[in-house]
Amino acid sequence: MERVSASLEIRCPVEQVFAQLCDATRLPSWLDKVSESRLLAYGGGVGATYGLRLRGPGLVRRRLQLRLVRLYPGRALSFEASSLPGRPLAQFRLSPGPGGSTQVGLEVSWQQSSRHGRAATLSARWAAELVLGLPCLARVLSPYPPPPVRASPGGGTAPAGSRGTGT
Repeated sequence: MERVSASLEIRCPVEQVFAQLCDATRLPSWLDKVSESRLLAYGGGVGATYGLRLRGPGLVRRRLQLRLVRLYPGRALSFEASSLPGRPLAQFRLSPGPGGSTQVGLEVSWQQSSRHGRAATLSARWAAELVLGLPCLARVLSPYPPPPVRASPGGGTAPAGSRGTGT
């Protein structure tokens, strides 16, 4: 199992961050490589499935399917990229921070196997896109510049400014 994690403080209430994250049609506002996201099936919580159209050279696949697999209102949610090899699972955890801010924790994990070969790198690229999108999420939700992202491979934490790739 491969994994990458990151955390970031966002200067807005937990409820606003949660609302932004649990509606995947809002992904294009904070993920640069997502040009479109639309609801494909069941929009009422767990089981909601979204079709994403991707752009740019970093993710070779032009379409991606996401499914909401866990939902704990105001605290946590998980999306599975069911159309990618290794079926990456992005788990977001939210907790109140100082002064009405929100601490966002993200862990992306996926199965890495020789059977998937080079295609499994798509999962790593998707994980990197989510981690690199956290500061953009903060900019969308907060009028103030975001603090640095803390990211590292293997689920630990690293000094601010370092990047985890999970590879």
